[in-house]
This record gives sequence, structure tokens and C-alpha cells, in this order.
Amino acid sequence: MELAELTKKVAELTASIATFTTDNATLKAENAVLAGKVAKFEADASTATETANKLRIEAKRKQVADIFEEGVKSEGITPAQRENFSKVLRISDDAALDALDIEQVKALVPAGKKTFGRTAKEGGQQSTDLRPDQQVAKEIAELQAANSSLSFSAAQKVVF
Repeated sequence: MELAELTKKVAELTASIATFTTDNATLKAENAVLAGKVAKFEADASTATETANKLRIEAKRKQVADIFEEGVKSEGITPAQRENFSKVLRISDDAALDALDIEQVKALVPAGKKTFGRTAKEGGQQSTDLRPDQQVAKEIAELQAANSSLSFSAAQKVVF
């Protein structure tokens, strides 16, 4: 090869290297822009997920509170029982509330008005047909018969 050809080849290789260097710089700039877009998208997705989780938890908290409030209004549970259930079920704790099954909460609140203790006979005297322990056992059995998913301890809490 002669000197003119070699000089031409060197010029072509130098031009190719310059093109590759320019392309490399352009690709690095585009990569940085795309990395910024990916980071923004991931941050937006994370924020949207957190917001959706908060809304879901708050909706569930309201649903549980409404179930208990309806139980108090229908006289199925007392206000003290409502507060006790709220503390036991830890409805103020997001993680505990997330794990809570709404159907189990509904099972805690009996349908209709709750009767407390013995029924009155004529003349204003109390009926003493059953001993107190038998009456409690009977009421628990009735609650469990009405709702098969209700455990003994949950039914006992409703009775008391």
C-alpha cells in the first residue's frame, strides 16, 4: 500500500472514531434522560400505590366502624362492646386492619335487638327458669346457630 492509501484509511478511521464518539455521547445523554423518566415513573407508581393502599385501609376502617355503629344503633351491641371490639381488633393499626376479614367483623354483631338476661313475667317479676350459666350457654348456642362462622369466644364476647 502506498502512503496516500494509508493516509486515506487513517482519515476514514479517524472520522469513524469521531462518529462513534459523537454517537456514544448522544446515547449517554438519551440514557440519562430515560433513567430520569424511569425514576419519575417508579416514584409516581410508588406514590399511587401508597395512596391506593391508604384509601383502601381507610375505607375498610370506615366499613368496620359502620358495622359496629349499626350494631349499637340496632341495640345488638353496647357502646362499650363497640369500643372493646375496636381495641381487640386493633382497627387503628393499618397492618392489623388489612388482615381483618369483614365477614368475621359482621359475625361479631348480632342481628336485631339484644336481650339482656331474663324476661319479665306478669307483675314485674323476673323469670328464673334458667340459671345464669345456662342462660349464657343458651344465648351463645343461639348466636352460633344463627352464624356458623362465629367462634365460641366471639359469641361469648357478644353475649357479655
